[in-house]
Amino acid sequence: RMVGVITIPAGMAFFLLGPLMTSTIFVGISHADGMYMGYVLSALGIGLVTFSINLILLRGFNAFEDTKTQVPSIILINLVSVGLSYLFLNILDPKWVTVGLGAAFSISYVVGLPYTLHLLKRHTGELHIKEFLGQHLKLIAASFIAMFPLYLIAQFWQGINEFSPLPIRALQLLVFIAVGAIGYFVVAQRMKVAEIGVIMEYLPGLRGLSKGKKDK
Repeated sequence: RMVGVITIPAGMAFFLLGPLMTSTIFVGISHADGMYMGYVLSALGIGLVTFSINLILLRGFNAFEDTKTQVPSIILINLVSVGLSYLFLNILDPKWVTVGLGAAFSISYVVGLPYTLHLLKRHTGELHIKEFLGQHLKLIAASFIAMFPLYLIAQFWQGINEFSPLPIRALQLLVFIAVGAIGYFVVAQRMKVAEIGVIMEYLPGLRGLSKGKKDK
């Protein structure tokens, strides 16, 4: 639940603002190449959350000194990834194959996560998946509400950015990140996600904002 507070907005940012990020960060390449790398980042962003959760669950198996039960889950994830990779290789236009490979990687973890949870239940007993899922859905909604307007603005400025100097694009990206992060924390707090309060304890500015609201 705590990891999701960070990975969910990060994944949403990669998904919605990937082209803006890469076209700004990777200097020395053409704007078109930078945008393409952003599409790959967007495809990978879809699976960031499930990838992170799966890594944590694998640590759960290790905590029980069980390195065998997790193997079927790993095999399933790799089979889905390889299968989709070959599928996209054959059905996609060559210029979109790399984006398809990123999507295949992401989808494999989305498909494999439920099976990993099922296997871990052998050690832990019943897991509170509904409560966990509800918290993650709130965070996804908060991320989307905060960042989708920024995505629309980025789409509007996309043609202009191609001819904008690097300092302008960098400033734009920093503003987007700051506004998206603040918006996300505010919306998530409004949705009463308990873990947001814990994160705010480590961020002085947000901690002051949160304390002010409590005092009122």
